[in-house]
Amino acid sequence: MMRTTFGRMVSTALTLLAASTFAQVTHPFPGVTLVQSGGSAMAVADLCADGVSMRATRYGERRGTPRTWATRADVNAQVAINADFFDFPGWTYVIGRARGAGESWPADKQLKELRSYWQFGPRLAELVTNAGVEPKPGATEIVGGHNILILNGVSRAPNFDGDAVITTAHRRTAVGVSADKRFVYLYASNNNFNGSQVVAQLVSMAAAAGAPPIDMATNMDGGGSSQMYVGGLGQVIDSGREVNNHLGIIARGTGAPTMCPYPPALRDVVLRPDRTSGWTMDAHGAIAAFGGAPALGPAGDRWNWDIARALALRPDGVSAYLMDGWGGIHPVGNAPAVSGFAYWPNWDIARALALRADGKSGYTLDGYGGVHPFGGAPAVTGFAYWPNWDIARDLVLRSDGKSGYTLDGYGGIHPFGGAPPVTGYKYFGVDVARGITLSFDDQSGYVVDQGGGVWAFGKAPPVAAQGFGDTRVTALALGNDGVSGVVLHAQQGVRPFRAGRPARKLVLLPGSATDGYRLRGDGELESIGAAPSLGVGTGWPNWDIARDVVLRADGKSGWILEGWGGVHQFGGASAASGYAYWPNWDIARALVARPDGTLGYSLDGYGGLHGMNSAPALTISGYTPNLDLARDLVLTSDGLGGYSLSGKGALNPLGNAPAVTGAPSFAGDLARAVALRDDTSGYVLDGAGGVHAFGGAPGAVLAAGASFPGWDVFRDVALTDGGGVTLDVYGGLHPWRAKVPGAPDAGQSETDAGMEEPPVMTDDAGTQEPPAGTDAGEELGPPKEPPVTTDPTTPARGCGCALDGGLGPAAFLLLSALLRRRRGSRR
Repeated sequence: MMRTTFGRMVSTALTLLAASTFAQVTHPFPGVTLVQSGGSAMAVADLCADGVSMRATRYGERRGTPRTWATRADVNAQVAINADFFDFPGWTYVIGRARGAGESWPADKQLKELRSYWQFGPRLAELVTNAGVEPKPGATEIVGGHNILILNGVSRAPNFDGDAVITTAHRRTAVGVSADKRFVYLYASNNNFNGSQVVAQLVSMAAAAGAPPIDMATNMDGGGSSQMYVGGLGQVIDSGREVNNHLGIIARGTGAPTMCPYPPALRDVVLRPDRTSGWTMDAHGAIAAFGGAPALGPAGDRWNWDIARALALRPDGVSAYLMDGWGGIHPVGNAPAVSGFAYWPNWDIARALALRADGKSGYTLDGYGGVHPFGGAPAVTGFAYWPNWDIARDLVLRSDGKSGYTLDGYGGIHPFGGAPPVTGYKYFGVDVARGITLSFDDQSGYVVDQGGGVWAFGKAPPVAAQGFGDTRVTALALGNDGVSGVVLHAQQGVRPFRAGRPARKLVLLPGSATDGYRLRGDGELESIGAAPSLGVGTGWPNWDIARDVVLRADGKSGWILEGWGGVHQFGGASAASGYAYWPNWDIARALVARPDGTLGYSLDGYGGLHGMNSAPALTISGYTPNLDLARDLVLTSDGLGGYSLSGKGALNPLGNAPAVTGAPSFAGDLARAVALRDDTSGYVLDGAGGVHAFGGAPGAVLAAGASFPGWDVFRDVALTDGGGVTLDVYGGLHPWRAKVPGAPDAGQSETDAGMEEPPVMTDDAGTQEPPAGTDAGEELGPPKEPPVTTDPTTPARGCGCALDGGLGPAAFLLLSALLRRRRGSRR
């Protein structure tokens, strides 16, 4: 070895500067980033990208350049470097451990030194620092490392392990891995570098690639052995020497990423009525419960490869259907088999699944936008369609079961089957939209992007900005309250979200059925009809914490209750005193004033009553310690009695109030508000919009479309002459009338219509379903490829045009390409 001269040191320093400044970054294969600069090259492999894995040399494949080894028919690697030190020019053994394609080298042809080694296999990519430690059972690819360059993210320069081979300058090859074991770094250089210089270039080139920092790295065989082959480019680092073993990147672009360190990606999620529990489905079809939900269907993987695409829960809440990427629909739990679904054997093109109310028919979505009925559902027309472009992402049905919306990757929401257009959706202009939900009004809901942002459309209140910091969010589910739900991250599981501006309470001005105020969850008091603005703006931006409002007789002042119990005056009302307060605990539920216009009492979720401003103590009933079930509070006309409302419908007397008759009774937490007609009669509102008379009050007759079975979205009720008004969580007002004895009901029954009890949950493990491809006789869709259009009445929809009055995805890409060409011609 020659001593490094000052001129060579200067040249090396300039080369490193060039590498950090003039790096050329390309993406030659899916999941592979190539950085080239100053005679050095680094290939970064994302082991979680489809079709990406590592490959090492079998003993029978030894002796060859990286190019000749990688291009063997039984190897077919897209990137390859030289690997371990060997007996040059004998080519009979390597000095470390060696295994390729699951075959270990003969014992006497490996492990000549106890240094370090790299091992790869299913969910496995790591450095073992002591070759005396046996490989993990699943390791299929092993190559020996040599000097450790980076350990746990820290450079070992300048001393390393004291070996002269790393402290002197040579042509270099190195291998590294990120801390999460997802990214593998293959490096080779024509430059003569010492170890410190190699570490510096590894760090700078990883940054240039946009990859995470290197956590572990080793020096490999160098000098005349250092080489790198890249398919389509040849040996970008070359010496011509045949080496004994190699390490390569397989990057086919399709197939499961078997060496991804994470479990199979989570693909879909469904919620139960409690909004905190449900089930996730991973890419292999395994269904897992969260939040206390019982088991749903068979446990474990169904197919052991990335092919499961969608999960739909049936109305019984204990069974479901799973759709694979070929379009096959598989029963889960006790769901009956279905037929008539579109099916594309050996083609992963099915994207979404939606069930109708009967729980056994519905529609599937293909990647081009085609909507396909199954189980006897009627065919639909009018859907957006993009031939030969896999851009459709999700599908939702409206309550009529024959119309709905599809979501494209750019965020466009497209009606089909006669559904009206939606408004206010977020159009991204790039392929980042991943899932859509539809709420109770059939025209509002939320879209989730790949980073976890939740975007409202229609009348849905907004969700505060959020994200996971990466691009692996795959789905979302909306709770039956219309404003909360979960987003699903491919590896991290579910995370809840909640809108910040749901409507909470309704106050009507005396004598008016149309003028008043509604309280939003963020504290804003909105004017309704001709009521003047009171100037009470958002008190808690993007935070649903306001719980009740009391308006004084002057119509312009009062108090707002927050969830922690704090009482906030507005419009000149006196400050509250003596109220109960629970910091960081959302447990306050209702607030009332006494007949003299002074503050009276607040109610906590357990049913506790808390006086303020010297209000006299009242005896209570219906207290449920450690059970958040109290929902509303009213006082009788003398202020010395009243009723607290339980979520189960019970009206619990307070003070001198007598027991009432005819109160509703629900099996679950469904009652939401109460309004008194006189001291012993009135109405209870349930979450689905039903209005229930008690104490001899006449029954309530709802207008068509004023209740939403299965949803918990109504929040308050106010009385008017001859009836009343209910408030939904989006702020919608729904008038109703009191039934007149002997009068016809205009097509609506009294308001127990709309109430739907939550289903009984059972633990039904179900049976194992056959894998995709066995649904013989059910291939009723296009035989191999989607047709040019599945909507023959509207063939022009293939253009994907007119998204929110702008360019469709296809037109957008074409225009972008033309603009890039024009800009390029001016350089």
